[in-house]
Amino acid sequence: MLPGKFEKKTIFVTTGAEAVENAIKIARNATGRQAVIAFAGGFHGRTFMGMALTGKVVPYKVGFGAMPGDVFHAPFPVPLHGVSVADSLAALDRLFKADVDPARVAAIILEPVQGEGGFYEAPRDLMTALRKICDQHGILLIADEVQTGFARTGKMFAMDHHEVAPDITTMAKSLAGGWTYCVQVRARNRVGQLSAWTGGRCLTRALDDRRLAASSGWKTRTGDRYYQGTFRTTKQQGATLSRSGARVRRVGVVATTCPGCGR
Repeated sequence: MLPGKFEKKTIFVTTGAEAVENAIKIARNATGRQAVIAFAGGFHGRTFMGMALTGKVVPYKVGFGAMPGDVFHAPFPVPLHGVSVADSLAALDRLFKADVDPARVAAIILEPVQGEGGFYEAPRDLMTALRKICDQHGILLIADEVQTGFARTGKMFAMDHHEVAPDITTMAKSLAGGWTYCVQVRARNRVGQLSAWTGGRCLTRALDDRRLAASSGWKTRTGDRYYQGTFRTTKQQGATLSRSGARVRRVGVVATTCPGCGR
């Protein structure tokens, strides 16, 4: 489903910002490097690392003090603002010469279409050049598809419009359809590990079951307790929901049993 003809590995988390945070952690762990490059105008969340990556002070960073270090920004190509792809790449080259050795850079992260920056699409030439730069210097390319994934741009993922694939993809809002459901996918053999925590399975399932029963009005087919409801049936690759006895939709796998609490 995701761009890239290589084996992939997926984790489930609780927010889009957490998906981004984990993408940075994985990139740093896999490469042994610390620096990250993002783009002006980009939005990557409201946690401290998310704010550091976000290329916009107001309204996201103002009043929150110092941001995490080793995060650098390059201008995003927006012809309306007089910034071309050549300008962005030249600024990135200056960044490598003046501020950070590319051998210290773990990842370059960007939105294929900027959401909070004015809905600007990343040009194909930019994506192609970034892929080449990342391959040249051993940098991981992260596509933040929290706002663009799952057919919001006419294809399943915004990166499908380009001829290159990212090493890590984050997604959330459009995948969830309004529920608490977030994902981060990475190349299985290229990127490293996280700690052994269960990745938000129990919390995600608890929130979604309560939304099913309380917020949406849908009923689960099995069990009296929320934890014995719809998401207990995910072993069948999804759960069938009903409203007034009619089948409504299927929900993809969230988790089976949480190792932490057994639910």
